[in-house]
Amino acid sequence: MSGIFVLFADDRAPEAGFGYYNPADHWVVGFALNRDFDSTYELLQSGKDLLFRWWADDQNKMVWFDIAGNFGAKTKFLERAEDLLRNQGVPTLAERRSD
Repeated sequence: MSGIFVLFADDRAPEAGFGYYNPADHWVVGFALNRDFDSTYELLQSGKDLLFRWWADDQNKMVWFDIAGNFGAKTKFLERAEDLLRNQGVPTLAERRSD
């Protein structure tokens, strides 16, 4: 058996790291923060091919992981960030250039 599992939580204890790899069943378990859930969910629901990239040390402790795929989620993230900034009255770079 093999697979990938990402556990979302409010906070990640430093000693827990980013997750682990279990060589006995070839499962990779990543620990992520709740703030990243929406963008991850969008990627998973996109129906596009995604890559789960990861690296574990010699103790099978996850050093890093990433879900890769540029299928519009980054654009949506940037649009949401710009909307948030506008709602807080922060001018965009284009607005600053026009001053």
